[in-house]
Amino acid sequence: DTLAESGAAEVTLILEMIPSWEQPDDELRADLVASVEYWRKAIAERGLAGEAAGTVRLPGFVNAHSHAFHRVLRGASETGSGNFWTWRQMMYAVAERLDPDSYRDLATCVYAEMVLAGWTAVGEFHYLHHGPGGVPYADPNEMSWAIVDAAEAAGIRLTLLDTCYLQAGVGGAAVEGVQLRFSDGDGDTWSRRVTAASESGRPKKAHRFTCTSPSSARRTRSAWPRRR
Repeated sequence: DTLAESGAAEVTLILEMIPSWEQPDDELRADLVASVEYWRKAIAERGLAGEAAGTVRLPGFVNAHSHAFHRVLRGASETGSGNFWTWRQMMYAVAERLDPDSYRDLATCVYAEMVLAGWTAVGEFHYLHHGPGGVPYADPNEMSWAIVDAAEAAGIRLTLLDTCYLQAGVGGAAVEGVQLRFSDGDGDTWSRRVTAASESGRPKKAHRFTCTSPSSARRTRSAWPRRR
C-alpha cells in the first residue's frame, strides 16, 4: 500500500527536487526524514480516521490555496538574501523536473501531511499542465490526474483549480522556458482540455481565472462554467 511503505522514497524525491545550490544540511535532512516516516507510520497504524480516547472533535480545516509542488521549497527558499525573483527561479527549477509519476508521489506526501495536521479539504491551484517544452501528454490532463490520485490516496477532499495560464505576467509577455509547461496556448485549447476532464467521469474539477490570461481569452474563460 502506498501510504504504508517507508518514507525513504518520498524523502529522496523531495531532496532531489530542491535545486543543488540550496541542498539542506544534515540536521534539516534528518528532520525531514523523521517527519515523513512519522506520518506514514501513523497512517499505517491508526488509519486516517483514527482517534485517541478523549479526543475533541473540531471541524476540519480547509486549505483554499495550495501549490503541492511548492512543498519542495519549504525551508530552502528562505535562506540567505533571497527575494521573490530568486524564489521564482527555484520554483521553475522544480517545475521543470516533475513528471506525472513524481508529481503524484510528491502530492501524496503533501496531502497526507495536511490530513494528519487536521486539514480535510484542499483547493489545489494547478498550473503545471504539460510536459517539457509545453508538449501535452498523451492525455492532456495527465498532470491533473496525478493530483486527483494523490488526494484520493491521502484521503483529502479536493477542488482542482485549473489555471488558464497564457502569458508570463500582467505585462502581457509571452510564456517561455518552463512556463511553456503551464500554458495551453490559447483560451479555446484550455477550454477543450478542461471540458474533456469534466466529461471524463473522474472527480469534477473547478477552474480559476488568473492574471496570467490576456483579455482576449476572457470571453472563453467566462463562458466555460456556464456550459458545464
